[in-house]
Amino acid sequence: MIFQCMDYIENHLHDRITVQMLADEHEMNASWLSTVFAKEVGMSVSDYIRHKKLTAAKYLLSYNEYSCTDIAEYLGFAGESHFSTL
Repeated sequence: MIFQCMDYIENHLHDRITVQMLADEHEMNASWLSTVFAKEVGMSVSDYIRHKKLTAAKYLLSYNEYSCTDIAEYLGFAGESHFSTL
């Protein structure tokens, strides 16, 4: 199930993803998912999502001519300032 969650995150980087949404998508309890995910992956679900989004953003900034605003919007960050801060 954890690998399915990781695949879901990877395939939905452009969406806003929360632990509850991920748990609902895979018919799990959010609390249980958080605990098991952290134990198995070594970081929280939120940290993993952030890491994946920032990795994608780094790629987009390096190999494309998209603006920070476009990338922040595409990857579902709260805003350009939040994206820039991260």
